[in-house]
Amino acid sequence: MKTLTISALLLLSATLSAQSNCDNISKENQQLKTRLAFLEEKLKFSEAFNNDSISTIKSFNSDFEFKLMSCVGNTGSQTVKVEILVTLKSTNQKLSALSYGTKAIDNLGNEVVSKYALIGGQMSRTDLYTNIPVLITAEFPSVMPGTDKFEILTMSLSRQKPNERETKFETTEIRNIPIIWE
Repeated sequence: MKTLTISALLLLSATLSAQSNCDNISKENQQLKTRLAFLEEKLKFSEAFNNDSISTIKSFNSDFEFKLMSCVGNTGSQTVKVEILVTLKSTNQKLSALSYGTKAIDNLGNEVVSKYALIGGQMSRTDLYTNIPVLITAEFPSVMPGTDKFEILTMSLSRQKPNERETKFETTEIRNIPIIWE
């Protein structure tokens, strides 16, 4: 009888342990599926922005290299956030992104002016160092979800070389920017 009871307890313990392991595997499987979906979306996003045939960038000066990093629409707030990486190829300079002169025209013909434009995470002038990339972020309000792309985005910038008083105002142009909606 003791042997039968011990065997039954061991069998019950093994069954409970197996069920617990099955539950853990199921949870892990669901987490992996969620992560896979996230990574597939990021891959799609990355492919869209790293394909030179999609977007074209016209820099105001060959010393400044611009690379489109993302263009993400928020369906809830009806805003679009654009991120651009700028790299200076010459001597150090100061650069500002100007929100009032940064605007976009979508594929429906609507023009929007940016709500803000940050460079290096701030609204003030930022030091650009040779071959060190800095992120420019601009947010555009009142963009209807479902808008496919910005036909053109013009970004107004001001720059100043070290030891010079003169500030130059420049414009960089990016065309054909797909919007990824979240």
